[in-house]
Amino acid sequence: VADGSSTSGLTPSAPRAAFALGNLAFRQGKRDLAETRWLSLSDRFPKDPLAGDALYCAGEQRFINSEWARAAELFTRYRREWPAGSFIDSALALGGDSYEKSGNRALAILWWEENLKKFPAGSAAPRVWSHLVSAYRAEGDYAASLRAAESYQKKFPAEARLDGMGDAIVSLRRLAVGE
Repeated sequence: VADGSSTSGLTPSAPRAAFALGNLAFRQGKRDLAETRWLSLSDRFPKDPLAGDALYCAGEQRFINSEWARAAELFTRYRREWPAGSFIDSALALGGDSYEKSGNRALAILWWEENLKKFPAGSAAPRVWSHLVSAYRAEGDYAASLRAAESYQKKFPAEARLDGMGDAIVSLRRLAVGE
């Protein structure tokens, strides 16, 4: 009732109620229903901050379920509609992951680069640097991979060490000069 679905009018609590209904469906394992409810909230109340949260949740739950193409589509919508939203850091990182896993490495690289440009010390930054090193290497752009590995090592030495960046840098230096 609070979401306005059973009445002829909306209550002030309608966005919160719609968000809660999406969460409930998600917890019940009803992914399609959760997405429908979250996207309905986003469409019906586009200026409400919960609309952005709902859109992000829709993408995140598709990501969790390894539905890469759909997750990428939803994160793209979030990025377009909520460019300064509270989840943009994570949306850029997970969107990049989604594009990579759905076979679009070039777009993944662009998303990860944007993430690091906007959030150089963000919580996802070490993982994003690691992904960039691998993606550039897979594309055969050894110079870019080397720059990314060196930047990663400089900015996040402990994480880079755990990711084996020291050995990667040695290898990439050889590859960059054609060895």
